[in-house]
Amino acid sequence: MAVAKPLVAVAAALVLASAALAAGPIVRHNATDQAAARAAVLKAADLGTGWRGTVKDVAKPTPISCPRSFAPRQDDLVVTGDVSSKFDKTGVAIGTEVTLLQTVEMVRTDWGRSIRPQLGSCLASMVLKDLGSGTKVSSTGKVAFPRIAPAVAAYRVSTVVTRNGQTVRLTVDLVLLSKGRAKISITFVYPTAAQPAMVAAEKKIAALVAGRVRG
Repeated sequence: MAVAKPLVAVAAALVLASAALAAGPIVRHNATDQAAARAAVLKAADLGTGWRGTVKDVAKPTPISCPRSFAPRQDDLVVTGDVSSKFDKTGVAIGTEVTLLQTVEMVRTDWGRSIRPQLGSCLASMVLKDLGSGTKVSSTGKVAFPRIAPAVAAYRVSTVVTRNGQTVRLTVDLVLLSKGRAKISITFVYPTAAQPAMVAAEKKIAALVAGRVRG
């Protein structure tokens, strides 16, 4: 199913909105961890022909929080490497980010603060904000995902988006992984009709990125 061009742009803009689940980490990038993060993120060569996008260093993680109800602390964590990528093709957008922290314990601390019951509703509110007026969330919640890393959490937000008289059902899937000193965030935005094929692709992409993480 093709998505109308205006909605493609909106969907692509949402990718990587999950870059960080807390505000204000200390950033101390080093060359080794930047190289490790860059080696792990999804690349155009992983996807085949027709995909457009970029791989770039992240100078500072973009915080995501829902003030008052959910705003995990992050200002005591140190980021030593951070690279993201995003690609889109015919209405499907995929974004990855690999963030290396200074210690394994920092990753565990961040995971414990972030993967909370409030995260699902917070993500839904972020989707509504990013997709803008004409968007309704039909469902949101945690979904099952293979244990391809020591810690795994996956969420799905289903929406109905109306623009210029056109209505499209879009799904946003967020897969979060932690492995060693790495936090991995993978976002998928796609027409809901494509869900069976996307679910299979998500597992392969997540396993690919997690398998390349070192550090």
